[in-house]
This record gives sequence, structure tokens and C-alpha cells, in this order.
Amino acid sequence: MTETENSNSAAKPETKEKQLTVLLRVSNNWQQPDDFHMLSRIGEFVSGKCDSDALKNLIKNPEVISHETDRSSGRLR
Repeated sequence: MTETENSNSAAKPETKEKQLTVLLRVSNNWQQPDDFHMLSRIGEFVSGKCDSDALKNLIKNPEVISHETDRSSGRLR
């Protein structure tokens, strides 16, 4: 085994927090935060993905009028 293979096998995989799908209604002054991945925007409606910490920050933002997250209803288990 080479040194590169050895160091790669010892590396721990990154654990990313689950990304939530979010629909926002925002004011015209709203600025996209760095921790929010915007998928689309039509006027005051924005869809995107973020983790739960970013969602907490969005909810606190006075420029966010309302928010809705993806619900798991209707999914087969």
C-alpha cells in the first residue's frame, strides 16, 4: 500500500448535516446568506436548501416574511 492510499484510508468521512428543502417569502431587501443554497427566485418567493442551523438563522431574519420546509408526508417507508 502506498503512502497516499494509507493516508486516505485513515481519513474519516465528512459527516454533513441533512440539507432541508425550504420555501421562503422574503422582502425586496433580503440578501442571500452564505449558508443558504438558492435554487430559484421568483419575485418575493425563494426556494433553496440549507441545514437546520441556517434555517434557524433565516427564521430570525426580519427580511424573511414566512418559511416552509419540506414535509415527509406521502413517502413510502
